[in-house]
Amino acid sequence: MKDMVENDLQIRQKPGTDRLLQKYLSTLPAEEDTLYAILYSPMDCPRCEVAIPNFCRLLKKNDAPNHKFLLITVYKDSTIAAIYNRKNDYQADYYLYDTQNKYKKTQLYTILT
Repeated sequence: MKDMVENDLQIRQKPGTDRLLQKYLSTLPAEEDTLYAILYSPMDCPRCEVAIPNFCRLLKKNDAPNHKFLLITVYKDSTIAAIYNRKNDYQADYYLYDTQNKYKKTQLYTILT
């Protein structure tokens, strides 16, 4: 789990963007103040997608079973994206389907390498 969290390529929330992030996540029924998330676009990086099931499994097993995992799928059709997630057994506590690339427009993130 530690290796996955400390991977070479990471995305972190920019300081001062709490309200923007809150708005972006407003459709989630989550009440937690901390969520672990993976944001991905289906088939943009098949090798990267291999980490999705393992990340969720290891988060629950090694870190704490009460930590919640959010899978953000960036794709123009949320129905097809949901089918893709089920077909690939991408399990999460919460799902967010970003059909308009809002994550890019909000500029909430900083890529760390």
